[in-house]
Amino acid sequence: FEQLGGDINRLFTTGNLKFSQVSNSQPAIIENFTQRKYILAASTHNDEELQLALLWKKTEALDTLLVIAPRHPERSNDIIKKLMPLQLNITVRSKGDNITKDTDIYLADTLGELTGFMQNAEMIFMGGSLIPHGGQNFLEAARLAKAIIVGPHMHNFQNEVALFKQHHACIQIQNTTELGDAIQSLLIDNNAQSSLGSNAKQLMDKQAEVAEAYLKNLQQHYPQFFKPMI
Repeated sequence: FEQLGGDINRLFTTGNLKFSQVSNSQPAIIENFTQRKYILAASTHNDEELQLALLWKKTEALDTLLVIAPRHPERSNDIIKKLMPLQLNITVRSKGDNITKDTDIYLADTLGELTGFMQNAEMIFMGGSLIPHGGQNFLEAARLAKAIIVGPHMHNFQNEVALFKQHHACIQIQNTTELGDAIQSLLIDNNAQSSLGSNAKQLMDKQAEVAEAYLKNLQQHYPQFFKPMI
């Protein structure tokens, strides 16, 4: 904006609007789900499901259920075909499959339920970050006080990741080996898991009024666009 000729005295960095609490609605309740502990891989992209499934197959200590919620549920059949050779026990939500004690992976290939799946997850890995996609928005998981893990490719959210890492509110891993280590560590150490989620929620709470801050700045500098309340 400076390069375009904006007055430096009228330019402000108010904050990231993504931090704003836009709704007081509660997450949707997920029907016909499970009582098992589970880890959620949210908004995954092509190839990430295979990387995660390979991790689950080779790491015996990961006896917790993995729930994969692809960013594009219409990829469901393609995902199943890629995972089939691994001979894992995979159940699929869109098919109405039931989770059993033997289920390794639950494919949550539906729309509008992601926040509901986040609600009871032990921790959340945000997709789009094991591949050079740039990551996905993890702030909703932070608002729910969840322990968050992200991959190396978070360039679309690099400021948020830096802020959360500074406040010990998320973990960034570089590959699936580190992801497996981080998951196992958090499963063993409930205090570390809880602390990550608590720190994330505190960050969100501190910046929840960012929308109001924008409005105050606009009212102050452009009063002509705001009619007095009657």
